[in-house]
Amino acid sequence: MRVIQRGAADIVVVGAGVMGAWIALRARREGWRTTLVDAFGAGHARATSGDETRIIRSSHSDDPFYSRWSREALTAWNDLAASTGESLFVPAGVLWLAHDQDGWEAASEATLRSLGIPVARLTPDELAARWPQMRSDDLAFAIFEPEAGLLMARRGVAAVART
Repeated sequence: MRVIQRGAADIVVVGAGVMGAWIALRARREGWRTTLVDAFGAGHARATSGDETRIIRSSHSDDPFYSRWSREALTAWNDLAASTGESLFVPAGVLWLAHDQDGWEAASEATLRSLGIPVARLTPDELAARWPQMRSDDLAFAIFEPEAGLLMARRGVAAVART
């Protein structure tokens, strides 16, 4: 157990998962003396943000707050990758399959378009032509977020904690 001396830190962040690590980094960048602690270390498998990968995407139905926040997070991860020289993001895209014309996917598409986040609507025939291994005859449409993908979670959280 580490004993923190009085005056040694302006802020102590407990938990070096994705949220804790980024809070500690932001606080440090704002000039706060910051201590980040975690029982198992940054990027460990027991954290909810641990493991190897996590999907990062902007679709969140009709909630522009989370769509905008996800986009800002992706920008921050890419900026961190550029500054550390580490590969932290794999742009693979995310595909959402819609069974209804006016469900979650349609609301997400409208929100993404309103925010200027790239998204493509695909008909079942376009989906079948692009991904012939998928069944599409029971779908209304699909939306594809081309700039979404995989965050290398364990590596990314460890990079945030080291920065």
